[in-house]
Amino acid sequence: MSIEWKEEYLLGLQKIDNQHKNLFKIMNELYNIINEKKDFTLIKNLIKELNTYAEEHFGLEEGYFEKFNFELKEHHIKFHREFKEKIIELELKNKEDKIQACFDLIDYLENWFLGHVLHEDKQYVDLFKSHGIE
Repeated sequence: MSIEWKEEYLLGLQKIDNQHKNLFKIMNELYNIINEKKDFTLIKNLIKELNTYAEEHFGLEEGYFEKFNFELKEHHIKFHREFKEKIIELELKNKEDKIQACFDLIDYLENWFLGHVLHEDKQYVDLFKSHGIE
């Protein structure tokens, strides 16, 4: 099973939407590891990709938060910190139980996307667009 990208997930901010699509790519790679019973050591590489995603994506958002004086900046950044902490936790779990870490990672990322991206990120869309971000 994999998850499909839907047009309703678009924020209308091209660079951010592309980063969110990359998160979907990572989630689907995790599904493939499980469904095709691939080498679970591949999770380590996906965790590295998630760390890169977090640095780039959150860095972009937080830069705009600062630049445009986003009023919910601290609230939003708190979620970013929690994401990074969870990835570290799952990275440690991966060393002990790769299969369970893979399942936990998929669950977390799906919940993150549905909760954070589809709710929290929509809060800044109008502000970003009003400053010419497309």
